Amino acid sequence: MRITKITITTTSGYCPVAYMYKDRLTVTETGLRYSCTPQIASETNPVRKWSYSTDSAEYREKYEELAKAVTDVFQQKIDDFACDVGIVDFRIVYEDNSKDRRTFSLPINYFAEVFDILAQMVPACEVYPKE
Repeated sequence: MRITKITITTTSGYCPVAYMYKDRLTVTETGLRYSCTPQIASETNPVRKWSYSTDSAEYREKYEELAKAVTDVFQQKIDDFACDVGIVDFRIVYEDNSKDRRTFSLPINYFAEVFDILAQMVPACEVYPKE
């Protein structure tokens, strides 16, 4: 079934409180929406919020690639677990409005394919977790 919305939420892992955060990136066929809420907002760890919308055919192609990569994550049997890293939470909404969710305690580089595709979709001037 076709995916209409992908939401990826991450949290910081073990780190000083000044660097702790929770963020959310929501991706649809027509754009992205991002927010980052630090535990303590500061100049080096500010609150961030941005959105981007497009009707680009290239973007839609990247969205389809992303949906395939996220589907692969949902279909894999991933039992790994890492201590002191943040949480990566994937939520998807299908065209019939049914939902699915998988949560991992793993570094985001474990999902390199997903984040490599996102790097091609997010405007270069915007900040979001990549590492």
